[in-house]
Amino acid sequence: MSEREKAVVQKILEFYPLIPASYHRLTKKKETPETHDGQALLEEALAAQKRESKRVLEGLWTKRLRAQLSPAGFVLTLNATEAECFLQIVNEIRVGSWIKAGSPGLAPGWQPPAAADTLKYLHAMEICGTLQMQLLAALAGQGSE
Repeated sequence: MSEREKAVVQKILEFYPLIPASYHRLTKKKETPETHDGQALLEEALAAQKRESKRVLEGLWTKRLRAQLSPAGFVLTLNATEAECFLQIVNEIRVGSWIKAGSPGLAPGWQPPAAADTLKYLHAMEICGTLQMQLLAALAGQGSE
């Protein structure tokens, strides 16, 4: 990727983590003391997983990408575990951006509010979608065009 592409992706990755752990519900049923305890465990586990993913991302992004500068630009080489983590992070940013933008597409005729934050999240959704497609194509051995 070029210096400009790297800067855009870096800015988008700074959104992580975007979805609060409390967004994920253990059950849709009315909360009971048992489900409250389970919900707390779920939120704690998600928070721990996000902290670990952020640690992995920082290592990948700050060390490996910088060290892999080629004449064509920056190259990020990932093993299967790192690729899975990167995909999860990008997907969280994409879904979180969709939530922050008001869940576009759920209601017929939805129009984005003209707020800068909404536009920022719509832009992040598109960039993350492109990143996901490129990474999945690379994992399938198709490379990126």
